[in-house]
Amino acid sequence: MLGVIFIPFLGRKEYNMRLPNGYGSVHKLSGKRRKPWRVRITLQRCLVDGKAKQIYGNLGYYATQKEALQALADYNENPYDLTVGRLTFKTLYEKWSEKHFPTVSESNVKGYKAAFKLCSDIENMVLTDIKLDHLQQIADKSGKNYPTLRKYKVLLGLMYDYAVIHEYLPPEKRELIKYIDIKSAGNLMRLIENLLAKSKLKPFGMLRIPMSMFQLF
Repeated sequence: MLGVIFIPFLGRKEYNMRLPNGYGSVHKLSGKRRKPWRVRITLQRCLVDGKAKQIYGNLGYYATQKEALQALADYNENPYDLTVGRLTFKTLYEKWSEKHFPTVSESNVKGYKAAFKLCSDIENMVLTDIKLDHLQQIADKSGKNYPTLRKYKVLLGLMYDYAVIHEYLPPEKRELIKYIDIKSAGNLMRLIENLLAKSKLKPFGMLRIPMSMFQLF
């Protein structure tokens, strides 16, 4: 664990100072910039063609060297995952499913995978940008029946639980899931399609469509 790093008062003078290995770095970028001081930290180390390589992430940009060094010190005092803010829905699904799938039956796994396929419109969206409207539209446009949409809603609940536990999302985001309406979304069109398929595409006049279908409206 890193100890406290003393940051001297810099005043208006800018100078280079050597920081401990793995602590991060502060660089001044060229050109006229409002915030020319960039702070970087090492996200991971890996081997590329047999050579050690570091993958960096930008902590931020600052107006002065003093502000940049203070930001770096604050980060090392309380580190956090820089990638969380750009976590996509698909990445969350991958993280969650890696942990959850080994604990459930194969039939449940197939159900969750089928439910995730409904989410193609949002899979590459940043998690924090996803609103209730996005989740509701998936159900509305799916054309799926109630059991399938029920699995979709369960999937979202489990994924968002995981996101809250791991601090990818605030707890209030989890509350959005309960407002997704799946009782009428998509059901009518799916039932009509099934009836058409079973009747070998007979004209509507020759179909016997249960009146219960229209009780959704």
